[in-house]
Amino acid sequence: MVGGEVSALWAEHLELTFPDALRWLDAPSGESVAALDACVAGCISAYLRGGTLDSERRSALNGLLSDLRGVLPRLSGEGAEYVARLLRMAELVDAALR
Repeated sequence: MVGGEVSALWAEHLELTFPDALRWLDAPSGESVAALDACVAGCISAYLRGGTLDSERRSALNGLLSDLRGVLPRLSGEGAEYVARLLRMAELVDAALR
């Protein structure tokens, strides 16, 4: 069940501190990884509350997926794990909404 996996990953994510290595890193779009984190958090929490996203958040999620995929290869260690978790949650929600 997608919602269960997203919920479990989200619970893990909420316990984490944003990695210092990501603080000043930008995605290919020029958006900061910190801003991507905040946007993904908004999409995930909205999805978990209602099981869907409005059209604005669905559109934003597509851009977030692209940015997260673009930044992940440049990372290692804690930063890579953090972004990989964000990406996994975003991918699960995107797949569930198709």
